[in-house]
Amino acid sequence: MQAKDEMTQVFALFSNVFGAGPSTIQKWYAQGFRTLEDLATKAQLNEQQRIGVKYYYDLQQRIPRERVEQITSVIKEQLLSLGPDFTMEVCGM
Repeated sequence: MQAKDEMTQVFALFSNVFGAGPSTIQKWYAQGFRTLEDLATKAQLNEQQRIGVKYYYDLQQRIPRERVEQITSVIKEQLLSLGPDFTMEVCGM
């Protein structure tokens, strides 16, 4: 693997870690981290990043639309119980 290809792949991998932005990813890459295992065992991570690494693959899973609609219904009911001035919008890919 060429260096640029490696960098692109590592940046793509790390960009999906919850709590990691571009500057953090650059820092990790400069420190020699290339895998999620490297991050889990060698990197200094904040709480969000630890969660992002620990649940990396779970967080990549899509939630079926039907399940999203069920969750939305429950949240909307609770929100409306707080008052009529609240609004919500479901977002995602």
